[in-house]
Amino acid sequence: MSKDPSQRTPREFLDVALETALEAGKILREEYALPPEIKYKGDVDLVTQADKRSEQAIVARLSKHFPTHSIAAEEGSGHQRSGEFHWHVDPLDGTPNFAHKYPCFAVSIALAQNETVLAGVVYNPIMATVCRCARRRRHAERSENFRIEESNARGQFALHRVSCA
Repeated sequence: MSKDPSQRTPREFLDVALETALEAGKILREEYALPPEIKYKGDVDLVTQADKRSEQAIVARLSKHFPTHSIAAEEGSGHQRSGEFHWHVDPLDGTPNFAHKYPCFAVSIALAQNETVLAGVVYNPIMATVCRCARRRRHAERSENFRIEESNARGQFALHRVSCA
């Protein structure tokens, strides 16, 4: 993507965030099938190999698409840049659930321009659901909820709208 970030729409940022969350979700699904490698980053905060692998993939992809943007990533692999665009990443939101094989966890990615959130994605790769939202002129677009289904042997995904109560 060679377009100047200030000339992009929130929807364009959202598209990259969604692709990135799907990629990270694939890593989390792979790791979920394995015994967890659990470490502690404090007295009670868990961190797993899945957190680290997911975050590395997210930071690499966002950095490739938006090299001038800052990335605040929970496990510390992000970077600070001068500028108005800041990504906020939790590569495995719900690590204790993941570690105990409870399928309620997600990849969470959001972008803010200064103090205004432009786009966000929350993706649960086990339940195959994603919630995403992009800002329009003065207010947020209506959130969209989807079920993700891997559609073919090449690993391409299809989005199917679902209703949420």
